[in-house]
Amino acid sequence: MKTKISLHKAKKKMFKAAWCLKVTDHLGRRTTRFFQTEADAVREEKLLISNYGTRSQFDEEFDWTFKTLFKKWVEHGVGKDAKNKERNVTAFLKMQVDGAPVEQMLVRDLRPKDISFQIMPQIQTGRTSKTASEIWQHVKIFIQHGLKRECRADNPLVGIKQDGIKCIESSYKKNDTRLDPYIVRAIVAAMPQTPQYDWVLIARFASQSGLRQSEQRGLEWDDICFKENKVYVRRKVTQCPITKNFISTDKLKSYAAKREIKVTQGVMAELKEFYISLPNERKTGLIWPSRSGHFQSDGRYREAMKVANRNTNHNNIRWHDLRHYYGTMLCETYGSNYQRIKELMGHEKIETTINIYKHIVKDLERDAKEDEVLEANAKKYWT
Repeated sequence: MKTKISLHKAKKKMFKAAWCLKVTDHLGRRTTRFFQTEADAVREEKLLISNYGTRSQFDEEFDWTFKTLFKKWVEHGVGKDAKNKERNVTAFLKMQVDGAPVEQMLVRDLRPKDISFQIMPQIQTGRTSKTASEIWQHVKIFIQHGLKRECRADNPLVGIKQDGIKCIESSYKKNDTRLDPYIVRAIVAAMPQTPQYDWVLIARFASQSGLRQSEQRGLEWDDICFKENKVYVRRKVTQCPITKNFISTDKLKSYAAKREIKVTQGVMAELKEFYISLPNERKTGLIWPSRSGHFQSDGRYREAMKVANRNTNHNNIRWHDLRHYYGTMLCETYGSNYQRIKELMGHEKIETTINIYKHIVKDLERDAKEDEVLEANAKKYWT
């Protein structure tokens, strides 16, 4: 803390308090107070210095790294939508500034130019606009918590907008045409094959069951009923924000996510062959574990999809699009029976199902009417 006492002659001529005490704390914040006499200003200065010396032991927040701030943030309580906030801020902490992860930086050392020219490109590269915007909003909340903790004096995000860099858009859009089954089949067939994983089977299972990636990673053999060709969704895999380990939880995305799904006989036959080929110790527990026997990383799924995109010259197909493909097949089967589609997709609200798949149902109904008209005209004029 820095202090300075000075005399304002203009105030003295006007018979006002002319002795000025200027104080600058360790965060760079400045305060100014005026006193009638120099002795009063000196007395206040000594009192501030003594109090600051006592309080300085509590100002360790000024030397916190982003990793420490994240732990304190989680302990304090992230608030609504905690899982998404923790996941997105964790992604932010893994980004690089001058060759080092953000989590190793002191909170006070982050500069606006670091955000504009290093962080922002990493947020937006390889992500959809929706995902990038969500990460950006959650980073703002995280930095705001650091300001409340007095880890720094100013907000480095002020004046910075999320623009200038084009995000990668998914091939699936709410108002776009439905996913082409031939493209999905090509993507599944182009999945990499490794000694550890049959990615063709994993991707085909995802496209025929509609499971979310986190749900599929948490599947166990006890969740499969080969006799009835059913899959029981009971749990999902998530990442602990503190230990960074993957853990299983029965708290799914919503109460409706706990469901049973009937899968095609072809997929179940392949899965049964895979089960028979496994050694006895692998016939319990996770269906697709990691090499160490733990939960598979979500990054493995993204890497496999990148390889399939590269092999088929498709750049924008995501793993989640396999779930949308399953939803499209449900629309062809159930039409406007959104309640049944909602149950199989595991949506919490039927409005979600309608907003996503309404345009597909309309397209199918329009195609059916066009076929009827064409057939009627053919019979009328050509028979």
